[in-house]
Amino acid sequence: MAKKAMDKLITRKEAASILGISVKTLDAARTDGLISYRNKKNPDDVLVRVLLNEKELRLPLPGDRAPYYRWEDFRDFYAGIVREARLKLEATK
Repeated sequence: MAKKAMDKLITRKEAASILGISVKTLDAARTDGLISYRNKKNPDDVLVRVLLNEKELRLPLPGDRAPYYRWEDFRDFYAGIVREARLKLEATK
């Protein structure tokens, strides 16, 4: 398996490839917003904030800075959801 692509910030094209969707679909899905913030003193410290219809979402993720979440927590949580959805989809074939 290739190096874990989500250990770093990635391009839209890379994200679409990892998720198995087109860049166009990814763009449509991100219209509402996934905003990332990088700490200038520690560039590896990335926070994300999610907007839906221009309103901040509260997510079931650990941390005390909601609606700002550590990138790693966000990535790991939703990668699990995508993995589970793929398994269910494959089981229907």
